[in-house]
Amino acid sequence: MRKKLFLFVFLLCVCLCRADTATGRNKYIFLMRTAMSSNDIADWNATVDDAVLRCDTPAICQSRLNRMQCLFNFYSADSAIAEARECLPFILEAKQYSFYFSAYSTYISGLFKLRRFDEAKEEAVVMYETAQRINQPVGMVMALQVQGSMYYKLGLYGQALMVLEKGLAICPSYENGKNQVLYVSAVLYEWLFMTVLKMDDVEGIIRYAGDYATLVKWREEHEKPDPTGHYPVTARAFLALSLLKDGQVQEAKRLLDEAASFIYPQIPANAYEHFYEARCALRQAEGDYRGAIEDMDILLAAHKGDLSFYMDDLLRKAELLAYSDEPQSCAPFYQTYIQMKDSVNSLNINARIDQLHTLFEVDRLNREKRNARIWMICAFTGCLLLVLLLSGYIVYSRRLKAKNRILYRRIQEKLQRENKAAETIRQIPEGDLSRELRLFISLNELLENEKLFTSPSLNRDELAKRLGTNRTYLMEAVRAYGGNMTVGEFLNDFRLKHAAGLLTQPSGLSIDRICYDSGFASRSVFYRLFRQSYGMSPTEYRKLSEENKEG
Repeated sequence: MRKKLFLFVFLLCVCLCRADTATGRNKYIFLMRTAMSSNDIADWNATVDDAVLRCDTPAICQSRLNRMQCLFNFYSADSAIAEARECLPFILEAKQYSFYFSAYSTYISGLFKLRRFDEAKEEAVVMYETAQRINQPVGMVMALQVQGSMYYKLGLYGQALMVLEKGLAICPSYENGKNQVLYVSAVLYEWLFMTVLKMDDVEGIIRYAGDYATLVKWREEHEKPDPTGHYPVTARAFLALSLLKDGQVQEAKRLLDEAASFIYPQIPANAYEHFYEARCALRQAEGDYRGAIEDMDILLAAHKGDLSFYMDDLLRKAELLAYSDEPQSCAPFYQTYIQMKDSVNSLNINARIDQLHTLFEVDRLNREKRNARIWMICAFTGCLLLVLLLSGYIVYSRRLKAKNRILYRRIQEKLQRENKAAETIRQIPEGDLSRELRLFISLNELLENEKLFTSPSLNRDELAKRLGTNRTYLMEAVRAYGGNMTVGEFLNDFRLKHAAGLLTQPSGLSIDRICYDSGFASRSVFYRLFRQSYGMSPTEYRKLSEENKEG
């Protein structure tokens, strides 16, 4: 999506430049084309310098936007954010609104990429309010679109659909012929289609596939150029996906054959990502799992810089391999997906903890200021302060509880994914499994069936002896299929999962009893490892489990 925005801004610049044939402008166009080809920051700097030398305000805004997008796409999000904070006020003051809102969208995407979710959400609101204040409906639509895309990447598809449909309701008609409205409308329809596809909303899939195809047909009838072929390819891909939902495989195949004729080999594959997604679904429906996996490999390469899409592709490839003629090869992909998901969850937990610390520090500073005023005013102010502090504590507690609910839900989803992956692996003939994977499966069955982990003194040597292997082979198996853990770490993880299971059961066991029944010799070690792994104490985990059952 970011590179599509990059291409749109470049085309907009070319259109603006057609009326001016002066030598300086021609040089600027040449510099722009050079930078587009190289994506070297030095070449984009040259376009900025040329625009500044000619005192061409629109060209300055355009060049700074392109430089920021180059930093975001090919360098680092941090550098793009720094550039955005410097150039956004200038572009707004110059009233170059098309460039301004494109730059703002890239700025918010940079914050989201760095997992600064709260900041990104707040900036999307500010972007919308700014567009509303200066009466720029396209800017309002772009703000809603970027907010909807964030919800989509977080897996909040219902909220994404609500925000995107709000944007569609206020979007000007693309039939006014303005390039920016055409682009924004197309992007909005793409995100809407992707969202209803995730929700498996067949009616929505058919509706938005048709709306997108109508937009592309209008472009063609009014001779709006598309040098990349993205629009006709995507329109046919969307229609093919809607037909596959209805079981019309042959008609979907015909549309995808048409779409392939619009693809340019020199254009990056992410411009045609929906085509490869549709062809993958078609090949899967036809039983051509090898072809479907090839399409998924193209998508994995195209989405390498976008974690949410990349992880979806990784899981999809694992599922395709499970049905292919090489089912044993799906295990490493499931394992990689689980490890990446754990890594993301860990980052989210750390981000939430940082946010809580920030909230606490802000509350502390506010309390100090209020306390200073109390000694200078009257007892009434002191009483009022106590009420405010109590309210702040209640709000803080509610926020913490809400965040813990999210953590609990994601922990349960993670356990379900692990169980699904384990069930898939069990269905693979034993002869197709590697030595390490067979040993890892035997280790899990031994621990589960004989409850050896309940002994705090259990060690690697004893386990190796019971499994009829040596400590080195055992260590290699655990490291390969246990998330790169040591045997000791794996045992503690196994004990924690057992303890978490007991905490969700209405057994009435005390926390201390669960601690020792799970194989922990020390209560403090149990609490420390549980909080480190699940982001909350065992007591909080039990309360959330009870609330979840009542709900």
